[in-house]
Amino acid sequence: MLEHVSVIAMNGASVNGRGALSGDHLFRLPDGATEDLANRVRAIDGLRAFIESDGFRFAVVPTVSIDELVAISGLNGTDPETVLALEREVADFSELLASGPTKVVIAAGDEPITPLIKAIREDYGEDLAYFPSDGDMFLNVVQPGVSKWSSIARLTEPAGIPASSVVAFGDDDPDRVMLEGAGIGIAMSNANDNVKSGVDLIAPSNNEDGVAAVVEQILASR
Repeated sequence: MLEHVSVIAMNGASVNGRGALSGDHLFRLPDGATEDLANRVRAIDGLRAFIESDGFRFAVVPTVSIDELVAISGLNGTDPETVLALEREVADFSELLASGPTKVVIAAGDEPITPLIKAIREDYGEDLAYFPSDGDMFLNVVQPGVSKWSSIARLTEPAGIPASSVVAFGDDDPDRVMLEGAGIGIAMSNANDNVKSGVDLIAPSNNEDGVAAVVEQILASR
């Protein structure tokens, strides 16, 4: 399948082009930023950071066991293949630092991390790009210029595919720029009001397989 499709992951921090589309792009975080963000997370009880390097390998700060990681992810811990896949993908934090992280996701415990988000923005300014989500319960940090829409453009523009031909789906604040840039921006019905405002269509919710329903409609109309 990957020989024929294009994959965009991590808010655009990793892009893999296949088929008629092309381009492998990794946008590393500035030196020292990842370690600093990890140290800020360690200093606050209940916070956790997921450090990603290439869209497939990641580390967790503070360190957790595979069983804890399965529970955090909401995956089926009784499925041996699921557990093995996590074991292959999770890496030591120092290993990821050496390879050059491309994204940090900070996850809150029981309270929003709004003060931490504000402090990071004040300290780093335009040296980083920030995508809070779920009411400031998460913060995605990537290199400036990285977004879901910029990643789509890196794939479509060399292939001569106009933005008007792109259909994008989203359900959270990090999706807004992508939904605005696409020819047809579609918000899921479970999205918040900020995401729903300004889109072209509202699809059934994620739990109702809304993306599949709309894609089937598009294909049936051809």
